[in-house]
Amino acid sequence: MDAILAQVKSRFGGNPEVKIHRKKSFEAARQFPEFYFDWVYIDGDHSYEAVLGDLVAWYPKVKHKGIIALDDYEWHDEAGQRSVKAALNSFLAQTKVRHAKPIAGQFVIQVEH
Repeated sequence: MDAILAQVKSRFGGNPEVKIHRKKSFEAARQFPEFYFDWVYIDGDHSYEAVLGDLVAWYPKVKHKGIIALDDYEWHDEAGQRSVKAALNSFLAQTKVRHAKPIAGQFVIQVEH
């Protein structure tokens, strides 16, 4: 993970519009007010619990009609389960999202507040 962080800092460190936060996803989400972001990209822990937690934590941080994108939609865990997909389906069943679709291994949600 340190090598990935170094790459991110190398690529974006000089851009004043980019702020790098190295924290657990749910901890980072607490730093921002509701309706703050136009879009959020989630690529973290792929366990069912973590993905569902990320979605619950970040959804209120995105503006109405904003976007949440997730990586590895079709990823399989060690037991062969599609934990990202299962967590996403659980989340969608609990929210009023109407616009959501997979795109080339990613998944895109349009936020509806």
